[in-house]
Amino acid sequence: MVGIVLMPLPGPGTLVVVAGLRILVPYHPWAAASYDRVRDRAVAAARAGVATRTRVAVSLLGVLWVAALSGTYLLDLSIPRTTVAGLTVGPSLPFHSTATAVGLLVSGLASAAATGYSIARLRPLPVTDAT
Repeated sequence: MVGIVLMPLPGPGTLVVVAGLRILVPYHPWAAASYDRVRDRAVAAARAGVATRTRVAVSLLGVLWVAALSGTYLLDLSIPRTTVAGLTVGPSLPFHSTATAVGLLVSGLASAAATGYSIARLRPLPVTDAT
């Protein structure tokens, strides 16, 4: 259930879903029936995410963005008071707490590890001409 909640958030939501299903496989037939399909789709998505240099660069920029957000929350930087669509934000960050900063940091590290793994293990090798 946690993996489903993490899907839209930065970090390893898909990995949590696959790991959770793997834990449930010995106990529930529905988990065993779903595990291979979900794992294969997760691997295909990871492979597609690092298929080109542009996708790798975007993934790494996402990791840097999450790390910068974590630093911003840890340093408790003030932001200008702003109103957007009737919602006022500032002078402190929304949901500001050390827990938010740590959560962002852990998400960034997990994303960096998943991206690194995908690059090392799943990125297609360049085709070279043997002539």
